[in-house]
Amino acid sequence: MTETTHGSLDYADVGDGGPVLVVHGIFGGRDAGLISFDDLVPHRRVVSPSRFGYLGSVMPPGATPAMQADVFAELLDALAIRRIDVVAFSAGTPSALQF
Repeated sequence: MTETTHGSLDYADVGDGGPVLVVHGIFGGRDAGLISFDDLVPHRRVVSPSRFGYLGSVMPPGATPAMQADVFAELLDALAIRRIDVVAFSAGTPSALQF
């Protein structure tokens, strides 16, 4: 859990290797991000945030994909990650594209 300019953000950060940001779809949260691509990224550090309103992350008033993308950037700054690959699916895609 970390605090951002748009409230609390719950996330998972697991594994070693080059980092990959996994943005979950409409079901689940950080957990869905972890299990959705575990076979595809077995030797990577997976950073999987819960999007706004999911599993411990707040839903700020007037939330937009751009605001969510800003929160992703804040999380990566807090984790000292300067470059990252991004994988997104379903409803996670708009904020990932904005990022």
